[in-house]
Amino acid sequence: DDDYYSQEWEEYKPHLMVIKAFSRLKDEKVYVQHKIKEHPKLCIQLLVDRNASVFIAGQSKFMPKSVEKAFIEVLGAKEDIDAEQYIKQMKKTGRYIVEAW
Repeated sequence: DDDYYSQEWEEYKPHLMVIKAFSRLKDEKVYVQHKIKEHPKLCIQLLVDRNASVFIAGQSKFMPKSVEKAFIEVLGAKEDIDAEQYIKQMKKTGRYIVEAW
């Protein structure tokens, strides 16, 4: 089971929302980028309205670019934002960090 720290996360409710994506538990793969696209309003609220940071960790083959593309797609729906520039600015200021191997 890959649900690490699930008991610890429960201790932080209601101050924490955990959205899980498991790519190996079922025939249908669920990835982080799918979850980003499922929650566009939340992503915009966190990234734009609250200046949240993004930390991406994992395999470097496809995942980091797929996640970034999902964020750009979600942010692109907001009319007053150039989504690609917004992500670039987040990277420049240390609000978007990728640790991939």
